[in-house]
Amino acid sequence: MRGRFDAALVALGRLDAVTDHLANAALLLYSFVRKVAVLSSMIEGTQSSLADLMLFELDEQPGVPVEDAREVSRYVAALEHGLKRLRGGFPLSLRLMREVHKVLMGSEGRGANCTIATSVLRGTAFHLATTQARSVSEARFAAVGRLLR
Repeated sequence: MRGRFDAALVALGRLDAVTDHLANAALLLYSFVRKVAVLSSMIEGTQSSLADLMLFELDEQPGVPVEDAREVSRYVAALEHGLKRLRGGFPLSLRLMREVHKVLMGSEGRGANCTIATSVLRGTAFHLATTQARSVSEARFAAVGRLLR
């Protein structure tokens, strides 16, 4: 595990060095955020490509259903909201995750009625996304991940 962490730090250092030589690092971030949004939303079943998202952002007709492109654009908005809050000094926290989730879901996104709950038990984080569930046992989705030590 330590070797992977060290390799990731070296890669981040290289990326940081490269950005010093870019004329406009914001342009790279612009493209990267949109690519991440497209790939992340595909997990939810959207069919939008990076080109479809950019057409949608330019008020042009994408080659996929508009709702798919709209959902990917909410991913972009959520990512940008989270980055803005972090740059402003807000801590990475459950509260921030809830804010980002609210932006992502909007009032009409897939799972707009979901809530996020997190619990830690013996070093394992449990993240629950519930859809109008009255209890954890009724939750439709539960992801579990080991906490880094």
